[in-house]
Amino acid sequence: DVGLWCTSASGVQAPRIVHHLGAWRTSLSVLMLQHRCDLQLSLQEIFCAVRAEVARCDAQDFDHNLLDRLAPSGNIYRVIALECMQLAHREDLQIQFASLASEYSHLLQDGSGSLEVPTSESLHGQNYTLLLQSLRRAIVSVEGPQSGHDLELGEFSSGYDPLIHFVASSGISRHCFGLALLPADPSARRRSMKNRLMGLLMMMVQIVGPTMIFFTNLDPDKVIKPMRSDFSHPLILMKEAACFGKDMNQILNTTMGVLLLILYYEILRSYCADEASNYRKMSITPALYDRVWTGLGFFANLWSVLWSAAAMLVVYLAAPAPKDMAFDVLSLLFLFKLDDLDGHAGCLAYLGLDDDKFKRLVGRTFVALTRCPVIVRDLVRCGATSAEDLWQIEVRDDGLRAASGPGAGKPCQTRIMEDSADARTPMVSARGGNIDSVSLFRASHLSHCVRHEDSIAISDTRGVGYLARIMTWAGRGVAVLEVIVPVAFAALSTSCHS
Repeated sequence: DVGLWCTSASGVQAPRIVHHLGAWRTSLSVLMLQHRCDLQLSLQEIFCAVRAEVARCDAQDFDHNLLDRLAPSGNIYRVIALECMQLAHREDLQIQFASLASEYSHLLQDGSGSLEVPTSESLHGQNYTLLLQSLRRAIVSVEGPQSGHDLELGEFSSGYDPLIHFVASSGISRHCFGLALLPADPSARRRSMKNRLMGLLMMMVQIVGPTMIFFTNLDPDKVIKPMRSDFSHPLILMKEAACFGKDMNQILNTTMGVLLLILYYEILRSYCADEASNYRKMSITPALYDRVWTGLGFFANLWSVLWSAAAMLVVYLAAPAPKDMAFDVLSLLFLFKLDDLDGHAGCLAYLGLDDDKFKRLVGRTFVALTRCPVIVRDLVRCGATSAEDLWQIEVRDDGLRAASGPGAGKPCQTRIMEDSADARTPMVSARGGNIDSVSLFRASHLSHCVRHEDSIAISDTRGVGYLARIMTWAGRGVAVLEVIVPVAFAALSTSCHS
């Protein structure tokens, strides 16, 4: 019946109906393939279903690759660093928003008849709520390629989501003589405090654990004395390294130890390379991360890696059996991967985050800050006479436009912005070479501002860039140990030519 109706319909409607019918049949074919339906399909339907599934997967892979190029892998230190910067931006924007609510209280109260305001709030709180509802109902004028669907923040034809993202959340309170920012909401504050306590606890474990393992297993009779005798002459060293033992038990122990050492140091080297890449990604947008927690996380990871690399030889020389060697590898891997969101410790399961969710959170925060004004007043319409026309928000090809202030009609200063019209150039180092192929922007093109009283500052990527270089050199040192330590273990574990 539908086919006959399409045939008799007008020429304008028929193609549209056939198109929707074909899309419906393709979707039905995809569902039947996914759920192992017993209905039979033609080759054309299978072809359309597979093509639609491949296109959907390609779109998901593109989004994943874009976020992977922008955001590092997640660990507890980066989660806290991102949270601290979010709280700093929220505090500044909410202070400005509350000031505007007091200034335009007469307009907000006059137009509050159609809005729902909790009567339990104070007058200041009611004005803040009314201004927030006015922002959610504001019409956003979008022109250019941005008028379509926004990847992270959705369409904002009504209500400006980048600003709402920061001002609609709970308030901010300062603690420890104003040095620590925490959410005002009790449950959110407890969660934030738990995150920071877990970060400090994991940092202490990663610093103390490998160091204590090294010194508690450092036996002079098994390490220092054999090293003096076996390493006294190159010929003796070569003979001891080539001899894995006098009996089958010693040969199997030495072989197992050498293989596990090579595997362990390869994992350690790959971890250093991944961390160096993560710090290069963080150097693209250093304004997203708190410097204190970034430095603490780097120090804990670097210390854990170096001492884990040094401890493995003395631990293996004290291990009596292959089973103990395997458990020693797992224990040290547990220590330097303890802070990772995708680690196997399970200590951070309460966060509900994995690498993909953390990268999406970083991307959402970055997008919001690139569209969020430094001064909220720049989006207020000059001479507004009611709460309905209080906001004048326009997004053009060159970004957000200021509605008032000295730069009215010009691009508005946002929390993260570029100094040049061309930002799609690879990030370059001081020597002129590419730092990393995953970089999206040239670092000198990005500027940021956290507090509206401060001036716009160029994002300094040198600090995080130095951390990436140090981690790169640590990985090269581990690669050298990957060759030296198995040979030393084979020479010291047994004494064939005493």
